[in-house]
Amino acid sequence: MKWDTKIRRTSGNFIVALLSILFSLLISEIIFRAMVHLDIIEFPRPSEEVIHQYSENKELVYELKPSFPAETIYSPIKTNKYGLRDYEYSLAKPPNTLRICVIGDSMTFGLNLAMEDTYPKILERILNSTYGDRRRFEVINFAVAGYNSSQEEIVLKEKCLRFSPDMILVGFCLNDDSYADGLGDLAREISPYSLGGRLHSKLISYLLHRYERANFENWNDMGRVERFFEALSKLKTSDGVEAVILVFPYYFENLDSYGETGKHKQVKNIAEKYDLFVIDFKDAWSEFDWQTRKSFYLANDTGHLSTRGMKDVATRVFGYLQRNMLTDDQGR
Repeated sequence: MKWDTKIRRTSGNFIVALLSILFSLLISEIIFRAMVHLDIIEFPRPSEEVIHQYSENKELVYELKPSFPAETIYSPIKTNKYGLRDYEYSLAKPPNTLRICVIGDSMTFGLNLAMEDTYPKILERILNSTYGDRRRFEVINFAVAGYNSSQEEIVLKEKCLRFSPDMILVGFCLNDDSYADGLGDLAREISPYSLGGRLHSKLISYLLHRYERANFENWNDMGRVERFFEALSKLKTSDGVEAVILVFPYYFENLDSYGETGKHKQVKNIAEKYDLFVIDFKDAWSEFDWQTRKSFYLANDTGHLSTRGMKDVATRVFGYLQRNMLTDDQGR
């Protein structure tokens, strides 16, 4: 009897404690949401303008919504029926067409720029204006802001290959070895993990995000890059699909004091291991003075290119393709 009473008392205390915790969490969530509403704490406010959605592939985490026009916090963005920030293309490659698929993150996506001002679209125009009387060129942009090399490998295998590419361009940013952070406009700086998976508690999301940002660099892994480059190399061997890695530096005023030189070398060494050609824009742009390099980036942004920077990238990639891949037979 005493034992039963003790069990009931313990169970009752446990239930009271559990309800107290849940009640405290509920009150905390209400207070936190009120602070967000009053702009005391900055937190994204998703609406019908959100351009991203969760992906069915849990490793990919998120992707662009298909056929979606949006006035985002960055610039007007419209996706095609395949969820790409690009024109409509057929899955089947048209006759007499050379197709280049471009994979990358926000740099290649064209943050704060019109779609037509991104280097894939500029390159496409240059190619067609030069060789358009002989054959057609399609340069299709698969980039999504926030993607890392692991996600880009999935894009290569599950999306790009459906379009039967002849070449792959990879816009590599120096944080592509990082943890998959960011859910675009849906979360801005709050990562998908911080959203609590599918549980959208603003308080939990915020606290987890703060923890992630404090430990973000500890989760970097160049193994992501190596696995992606290995997949590109296997595709080259099996299907003859060439790949070129475009390595984008952060803005640097002086090359001698640039702190990411080691990272550039790491990326080039991995690419060399897998017989992939690299265009390193740190080296390409070191010939310019700092004012010119600065003009290649958006104002007050050391990591995203301006229209001028995009044009320079497209021009240099075109020069490389013309010298090394666009033979007379391919130009016809």
